[in-house]
Amino acid sequence: MPDGTPDFISDSLKFGINLGLERITALMDLLGNPQKNLKCVHVAGTNGKGSVCATLGTIMACAGKKVGLFTSPFIERFSERMRILDGREGLSKFENDDTEGEIPDDTLQRLSDVVKNATDKLVGNGMEHPTEFELVTAICFLWFAEEKVDIAILEVGLGGLYDSTNIIEHPVCTVITSIGKDHTDRLGDTVGEIAFQKAGILKPGSPLVLSDPFMSAGNTSEEKSEIKKTIEKSAKELDVPVTVAGDEKSIDSCRADENYNMLFEYSGKTFKTKLLGFHQVLNIETAIEAAKVVGVDEDTIGEGVERTSWKCRMEVLSQKPLVVLDGGHNPQGAQVLSDTLFGLLKNKESAPSHGCYGRQGFGRNFGCVQRIRTGCGILHHNEAGQPEKHGPSRTFAANQTCV
Repeated sequence: MPDGTPDFISDSLKFGINLGLERITALMDLLGNPQKNLKCVHVAGTNGKGSVCATLGTIMACAGKKVGLFTSPFIERFSERMRILDGREGLSKFENDDTEGEIPDDTLQRLSDVVKNATDKLVGNGMEHPTEFELVTAICFLWFAEEKVDIAILEVGLGGLYDSTNIIEHPVCTVITSIGKDHTDRLGDTVGEIAFQKAGILKPGSPLVLSDPFMSAGNTSEEKSEIKKTIEKSAKELDVPVTVAGDEKSIDSCRADENYNMLFEYSGKTFKTKLLGFHQVLNIETAIEAAKVVGVDEDTIGEGVERTSWKCRMEVLSQKPLVVLDGGHNPQGAQVLSDTLFGLLKNKESAPSHGCYGRQGFGRNFGCVQRIRTGCGILHHNEAGQPEKHGPSRTFAANQTCV
């Protein structure tokens, strides 16, 4: 495949999404259960998972740890889904070349063949064929174990309870980020049902860091209360200590500097980050608390926050003109994009004047889209799955500010 996906993996997309742990459990048994040798942080949630993983991974690399990062989906290359940052040296290389640390092509093909052979045995014994995500998870576990990473940071693919990453048994920390109504056909119609699925990653005695539901966008106060009660109930049943991350006062202190970095106050300290958006304050504070659970000192945490980058999350591609690229894809995503453009950046010299967006998820938050339309003046609408016929591509006109 042009994006580097092994044929065996891309061919398995035909098996669709099929939640459950039976196939991944049997597959990992055949592969020797390498995941049992990993020290893991497990991250679930509707929004913010990737940003929390990226921030925590950078913090751990600054602490000198060899960090395995498993995230999805990829933006440009399949190999982005699994990466190893080998301490400070690995992080410095990544800052100069964003392909640094990704699984090498030859390793990816070799481990894909190993997983394929195990899958053939599995299917030959009468079990369902594993899904694409299950196969990728297996490759990730094999690679991280081979490379003897100090810590693996694993992003849940979908839900939590029945996600293939949930085969891990003793995470050093679990994290649940903001929760909203997404994938309701599989996870449930209410935020309470969805929160129950996310809480499925909790393990007896393993500490949980929970993004404060009352700081998340897009839910009513009743829904926020339901999310917190559902997760705290699951935690109590499993004797899981809970740290609720987030401070409303941090939002009040939030501002953007002349280089479009964001600064905010938290726990008596000023943090600086390249991740823009009021919503990122909660994500970063969640990563900070997770880093504390794992045992990282405050100075290293601050450095890691400042050095974190994460593509397509309010990513500033150009300052003059201002070009911001964001991959928000659900109502919460639309809300925080709108809030950032016309809150955090409203007083900047370059106000947004030109934008494009796809349909998926935005229709349910049409007010935010209208707000973006009003502020931008020109807004291109791209139907889901259809090419943009008239709007900007990744390279924009020189005299227009874009979102």
